[in-house]
Amino acid sequence: MWVLPSGKSWTDAARYVVLGVAALVSLWFWLIPLMKWRGTLYILTTKRVHMRVGFVNKTGRSIPLARINDISFAASLWERIIRCGTLKIESASEQGLLTLKHIPDPEGLKRTIYEAMDGDQEHRYGAEERISRSR
Repeated sequence: MWVLPSGKSWTDAARYVVLGVAALVSLWFWLIPLMKWRGTLYILTTKRVHMRVGFVNKTGRSIPLARINDISFAASLWERIIRCGTLKIESASEQGLLTLKHIPDPEGLKRTIYEAMDGDQEHRYGAEERISRSR
C-alpha cells in the first residue's frame, strides 16, 4: 500500500482490491501449507509405521515393521537449516513406497525405525524360540 501512487488515479476501491489480492496470495502460500502440515500425523509403534493425512477428509496408510525393506532420507540445504527433510520407506507390499515429507530430524527417525525393526525381530524370533523349546 505504501508504494501505490497517491492521487485520484488510485481510488479507495483499487486499494482494497490490492489488499484483497495480497490476502489471497498470503493464504495460498502460507495458510494452506500450514493446514496441510498440521493435518499430517506420523505414528511409529512397536509393530507399524502409520501415516494419517487430511484436515477435513482423512486418508491413512500403515506399514508393518516386518515388511520394511529400505529407508532413505533427503534434506536440501534449506531443509537442513530448518532441521527437517523427507523420509522414504520402501516396503514389500502392493503400494511399495511411503514418503514422509517435512519431518523434523529425518535421520533420527530413520534410526528409530531401524531400532524398532530390530526390537520387533528380536521379539518375534524370541517367541518362536520359546515355542520350539516348549515342544
